[in-house]
Amino acid sequence: YSNILVINGSIHSVNVFPNPFSKYFIVEIENLSEQTITIELFDVYGKKLYSEDFSLQSGKNQINISSSFLTNGNYFLKVRNDLQQSYYKITKNE
Repeated sequence: YSNILVINGSIHSVNVFPNPFSKYFIVEIENLSEQTITIELFDVYGKKLYSEDFSLQSGKNQINISSSFLTNGNYFLKVRNDLQQSYYKITKNE
């Protein structure tokens, strides 16, 4: 799944793959300036299962997130910075 965000006048693309995933998934963010983002993961009931801040460099950034603590099912991934947030539905199927 891809999404285009306009943040601080910069165009950012966010890709989350593979989906469905088994052992891990990758959040790929391409941006034109350095910034800090937060990635959060929620279950279908809205319970936060994971949250971590990442400092991104200008250009393409790939963040690998292990899913060893997750059971099979659907989850919602939130990617945000100070101005924008986006949600992605992802599925673990091992």
